[in-house]
Amino acid sequence: MAGAKVVVYGLSTEGYAIASQMAIKGADVSIIDESTPSAISLKAEIAKTYPNVSSLKEDEPLLAMEPIDVAISKAQYLFFTPRIRKTGQDIKTEIHSKFKDAVTSLKKNSSVIFTLATGFGGNNENISLLEHVTGLQTGKNISYFYYPLEDLNQQPKIIGSFNGKKDPILADLLGNTKKEKEFVAISSSEHFHAIDILSRFSSLCSILEVCKYAQDEITKNDLSSNDFQEIYLDNMINGLFDLKSCWLIALKGVEADTFLQGMVTSDVMQLEIGQIQSSLICGNKGKILHHLEIFRRHEKEWIVICDPGEGRAVGTMLDNFHVREDLELCLLNPSEILRIDLIGPD
Repeated sequence: MAGAKVVVYGLSTEGYAIASQMAIKGADVSIIDESTPSAISLKAEIAKTYPNVSSLKEDEPLLAMEPIDVAISKAQYLFFTPRIRKTGQDIKTEIHSKFKDAVTSLKKNSSVIFTLATGFGGNNENISLLEHVTGLQTGKNISYFYYPLEDLNQQPKIIGSFNGKKDPILADLLGNTKKEKEFVAISSSEHFHAIDILSRFSSLCSILEVCKYAQDEITKNDLSSNDFQEIYLDNMINGLFDLKSCWLIALKGVEADTFLQGMVTSDVMQLEIGQIQSSLICGNKGKILHHLEIFRRHEKEWIVICDPGEGRAVGTMLDNFHVREDLELCLLNPSEILRIDLIGPD
C-alpha cells in the first residue's frame, strides 16, 4: 500500500478524515477543494497536526499543490467525497455535476470509490456516467467501488465492488481495525446499507413512539435524564431521501414512441408494457444533460421518471421539442400513479 497514489475529491469533513487516515498509513494523498483550481498534497505530519478539516482551514498552512486535472490523471484511487451545499430537489443534480468533473481526467486502470449513500440502482447510474465521461469500461480498464460514509466513528464494514472482486490495496487503505473489510457485489452493498439505515430508523421511531405517551412530569424527567436525551430528529433522517421530488412525466399518443425515441439515448420501442430502463438526454455534442428512467405503462403511454431537481428542466425540454407530434404531455400526481421503492432481495 505504501506510496499508493490517492486523490480525494472534496474537502468535506468525511473527505479530510479518510484522506488523513490514508496519509498516516503512508499513502501519497492529494485532496481537492472544489472551490480552488488546485489539489493539495496531504502528508502524514500534516494529517497528525490537524485532526479535522476545520483546524486545517483555520491555520492555513503552506502546502504543496498541483492542478486538479494533473492530480486526478495520476490517481490510482479516486475517492468521491464532495461538499454538498444544495438541498431538496437540487441535491442529486449537484452530485452528478461534481461526479462528472471528478472523473473526467481519470486514466486506465484507476479506481473510483463513491462515498455518498445512494438508493437501489444508484450505482448503476454512476457507472453509466463514469463510462460515458471517461470512455473506459468498468471491470475491464477502470474499477468502481461503493463505500457510503455517514458516520466517521463507524465506517462501513463492507465495500461494494463492481464484480465483487477484492482489492487488497484498497482494503489496506480503508482498514482501521484488525478485521478486514469484506468485498461484495454492488447490488449487495446497496442492500446492506439500506438495512443499516432502516435498522437505525426503526429503532429511533420505536423510542420516540413510546416516549410520546409519557404524560406526567416525573416520567418525562426520568426519560429526559436517561440516554434518550441525546436523540434528535436529525438522527432519524440522516441517510434518507425523499422520492416525492422525482417528477413523473407521462407521454401519451400514437406518436409518443417515435418522439421519445428521438429525445433519449435508449431504445424505448423495445420496451414491453410494464418494463423500465435507464436512459439519458444528451446535447448536440454528446454532453449528458439529464439522466432519467423510462417506464412503459400502456401500449401508447410512457412515463419519464426524472432525477431530483431535473423535472422542470426535462419537462420544459420535452415541451419545447414537441411541435406537431400526435401526443399529450402531462405531469402525473400521486392520485394517478405512486412510486414505491421495494426493499429486499426479491
